[in-house]
Amino acid sequence: AAEVPVFQGDAVFPALDSRLQPGQRIVISRSTPIRVTADGKTLATRSQRASVGDALAELGVMAAGLDMVFPPLNTPLRPHVEIKITRVHEDVVYEEQHTPFQTVLSADDSMPIDTQRIANPGVEGVHRKRFRIRSEDGVEVARELEDDWMAAEPQNRVIAYGRRSSRAPWRRRMAPLPI
Repeated sequence: AAEVPVFQGDAVFPALDSRLQPGQRIVISRSTPIRVTADGKTLATRSQRASVGDALAELGVMAAGLDMVFPPLNTPLRPHVEIKITRVHEDVVYEEQHTPFQTVLSADDSMPIDTQRIANPGVEGVHRKRFRIRSEDGVEVARELEDDWMAAEPQNRVIAYGRRSSRAPWRRRMAPLPI
């Protein structure tokens, strides 16, 4: 009858469904309006808790690990405070680059001239890097190189080519000397 607004989160004593008694005193403990942003969603609500951390716990919104909360969890709750939870995640990522091998020629006296064979097919080298990537609310904000090493050295491709003549060596005959 007094048209006093009661908000969700307000505590009323005696309860709203109680019978009124003549001369009865009604106490309303007002809740504090707050706004919580987390996981891409914003929630406007009210709470009777004393601190930001207590209000988040009441709502079932948790900050864990590296997550950042602004204002800090121990901050006293004040009307219309904007509470923002930034989800922080770190990953370790490996990047791999292949290093090409070189091709070298090698003479082989046991092979006939004008022939070739692959003595070693060659193997690419592998160069690896390890990064620590920090993401805030799903967006990469930092990438730190933690390690950089050669996992496998390249091995050259070796092509052997022949140098042995296929004919018998040419011999020069000497003519008899005239007397």
